[in-house]
Amino acid sequence: MNGHISPIDAVITWVDGDDPIHRAKRYSYMHGTELKYDDIGGETRYRQVGEIFFCVASILRFAPFVRKIHIVTDNQNPRLDEFIALNFPDSTTQVEIVDHKAIFRGYEDYLPIFNSLAIETMLWRIPGLAEHFIYLNDDNMFVAPVAQNVFFDEFGRPTCYAHKMAAWKVDLLQALTPRRGGHKHYGYKKSLLNGARAAGLKHFFLNTGHTPLAMRRSVFEKYYGEHPDLIIRNISHRFRNENQYNPQSMFYSILQMREECNVVSWHGLSVCLKPKAGDKRYFKRKLKKLDSPSVVFFCVNSLDKACPDEQELLRQHLCNRLNIKLPNDNTTIADDEF
Repeated sequence: MNGHISPIDAVITWVDGDDPIHRAKRYSYMHGTELKYDDIGGETRYRQVGEIFFCVASILRFAPFVRKIHIVTDNQNPRLDEFIALNFPDSTTQVEIVDHKAIFRGYEDYLPIFNSLAIETMLWRIPGLAEHFIYLNDDNMFVAPVAQNVFFDEFGRPTCYAHKMAAWKVDLLQALTPRRGGHKHYGYKKSLLNGARAAGLKHFFLNTGHTPLAMRRSVFEKYYGEHPDLIIRNISHRFRNENQYNPQSMFYSILQMREECNVVSWHGLSVCLKPKAGDKRYFKRKLKKLDSPSVVFFCVNSLDKACPDEQELLRQHLCNRLNIKLPNDNTTIADDEF
C-alpha cells in the first residue's frame, strides 16, 4: 500500500452515567462492595461533563481527513447535531451513533456491559468501519492540526505513541501495592501488560500515552479469528476485572513482533490532566503546558473531579483553542485565534 491512506475513520466510546435509565440499569448489576472502587465500577468511570463536544470538535477542526466518526454508546445519544451545525456547518465528515448491540452481534448474552475494556474488544466489529481507524476515549482530543501521516505511514503501518517498559517493573509494583479495604488497585499499566501477554510478549510492553490510537480493523479480525477465547476473556466481565487486557496494547504488541508498526515517544507531544482536589497550581500548570507549540494531543481524566471553577477554566481554554461555541453558550470566540 503506497501513498495516500484512505479512508480513515475515528471511533469514540461514550457514556452518560448520569442518565437515570443507564444508572438504574448499571446499579441492577452491581453486586459486591468492590464495585465502589474507581478502577472497577466507581461513579467517575461513567460521568461525563461535556468532554464529547471537545473530542468531536477537535477531529472536525484538526483532522478533517477523517471520513466518519463512529460514537459507540449503550442506547444513548450525545445529541451533537446542533453543536456541529453551529460550529462546522460545512463539514462533510459523517457522525454515526453505534449501539453496543451492533458490535456485540452474536454475543448479545454478554450485554449489558459497563466495562470499557470489554467494549474496546469489539470495536473492530462496527458495521462499515474503515480498515484504518483512530480510536479515542471521549476525554481525548487533538489540540493542533494533524495529518494522516501522524497515524499511518505511506504503507498503512500505524504509529504507536509509546515507549518500551519492562514487564517485571509492573509485576513488582502490583505486588507491592497495598490492599485497601481488601482491594488491590487494577491500573492502566497492568492492563497494558496483560495486553502484551495476550499477544505473546512476556518481557516488555509498550506504555502508550493517553493519545489517539491508530488501529487496523483486519489485524483484530485475524487475531481474534485465531484466538476466539481472547474475546470471551474480555467481554465476560460486566465490570472491569484484573484478568482483562487492554485490546490496543495487544494490537500494538502483535504488530511490534512483526515489525509492522512505528513506535514514537509521546513525550512532548501529549498532555494528560488528572484533576487533583485542592491543587489549583497543578491545574494551571497543566494548562500552561498545553499551550506548548509541540503539543498535539490532550487528555483530561475524570474532569468531574475538578471543582466548577476549574471545569469552566478548561472549557473556555478549549473553546478558544478549538475556535468553537458550546450549545446555549453566548461566549464569543475570537475569529483570529488561529
